[in-house]
Amino acid sequence: MNAAPVFLLVEPSPILQSVLHKWLQDTLNNPRILIAANGVRGLPEARIVATGWYDNSFLLDRIKSTGADGYIVKDKLVSGLLPLWKISIE
Repeated sequence: MNAAPVFLLVEPSPILQSVLHKWLQDTLNNPRILIAANGVRGLPEARIVATGWYDNSFLLDRIKSTGADGYIVKDKLVSGLLPLWKISIE
């Protein structure tokens, strides 16, 4: 039995936050989705994945140097987010 995946959404745009939340609910089986009030507080064990509109190596290097586990360009969230956790869509 697999535990339900847990996601902490830290997204400043209410529109994108809503879209991501709905997409996770529709795509995964019984996910637990937490919404962060700000980017400062999080879960110590969390895997951090930054998102943005730009795809360049400088940005990726800066993000990884801050401790993030990955970076996904926002227009590739659907194809790139779940594979980071080895979650398949059935």
